[in-house]
Amino acid sequence: MKNNRFATTVLTPALGLLTLFIVVPIIGSFVISLFDYNALRQINDNIFLGFDNYIRLFKDPVFKKSLTNTLVFVFVTVTINISLTLILSQFISLFQTLF
Repeated sequence: MKNNRFATTVLTPALGLLTLFIVVPIIGSFVISLFDYNALRQINDNIFLGFDNYIRLFKDPVFKKSLTNTLVFVFVTVTINISLTLILSQFISLFQTLF
């Protein structure tokens, strides 16, 4: 019981900050994305669109192309990076000796 209290005491501030600075902005951004939002208008003047913004986004050919390019770049880069790391890790003693 004492260990649980210590863990709770130590983790509570970290979880609070994580929630405050990561979770709340993500939820707020999602809520804003459901509106025809303009920061210069008053809050009551923003029109609720629902998922129309997302429907329009996924129909846009430029977005599809950029998403494809991003995913290909990420997967190719990660694959090459992991492969090189695994290959070079086999020669680590050689690098240590040369250094």
